[in-house]
Amino acid sequence: MLSTARSLIDPAALAGFLTIRYGFAVDDCVLIRSFVNDVYRARADSGELLIKVYRAGRLSPAEIDWEARLSRHLADRGISVPPVHAGRDGELVQLADCAEGPRAVTITDFARGDKPRPPFGGELYRRFGVAVAELHEAALDFRSDRPRSAYELGAAISAAMPLLRSGRLGSADGRLVRDAVAILKRARPMITGLEPGIRHGDVTLDNLLLDGERLIIYDLDLAGPGPLVADLTGVGSTPHWPDFLAGYRSVRTFDDDQLRALPTLGLAATLDNLTFHVLDKPAFAGTESLAEGWVDGALAALRASVADSTR
Repeated sequence: MLSTARSLIDPAALAGFLTIRYGFAVDDCVLIRSFVNDVYRARADSGELLIKVYRAGRLSPAEIDWEARLSRHLADRGISVPPVHAGRDGELVQLADCAEGPRAVTITDFARGDKPRPPFGGELYRRFGVAVAELHEAALDFRSDRPRSAYELGAAISAAMPLLRSGRLGSADGRLVRDAVAILKRARPMITGLEPGIRHGDVTLDNLLLDGERLIIYDLDLAGPGPLVADLTGVGSTPHWPDFLAGYRSVRTFDDDQLRALPTLGLAATLDNLTFHVLDKPAFAGTESLAEGWVDGALAALRASVADSTR
């Protein structure tokens, strides 16, 4: 038998898995997204469910359990984050036997809400800033004996090495990546002075739902310990950054010394994004994905980030 890099679970088989492991009576299950992880929607006797099947080998079951416990902690603190359901055995993470090996599965209630649609106004970003600050505050006392990788500039630096060796970048783009790495190496001592906490890891409108006056933040896939200001790199580059920051500061104190790190942290995030689109994504989406425009966009963003970090 040939080895399998990535399988796709049949929805009917997943419905049976949910009944056995969770006790849900499922009468419908559909795949709604297959990307880094696979996401399904199921209709059960208890209501609609969202099922996340993690890619094998990316995170350990213990690391995913950390994420699941964080979601429960935040929900208990009143944050609008869908909490993870436990299986019949009391475990928040269940393992499904797949062709490439065990894959972790988590289940939450299907969150009701609408995705934000343009035009995006300052009031939305102000409310978004409030919601992120409340999440940061609620996570300050989160503790878990399960592992989770902490934020490290060195990770972006290390990931750039295979990017340079891949042969998928031209000479000018290779020099750009080397310039970015040099900036990050010089900036590594800066991280020690930044306020630590639990980061969401992907603070963008893509991970936000609007349910009336309630804002639901979801997808803790990239959450972990690290400098809280690193969560603000995405919104920090938008025209509505002042509105977001005003909302954030209405909940938490955040001094200007923290904000001075944003250009460097934004550079690291941009380099990570380039690595994802050049190396990680083609591994599961095929090399045709290199021509979709994401790589060109990431390179343009990296040029801007390098220029911003050297001002």
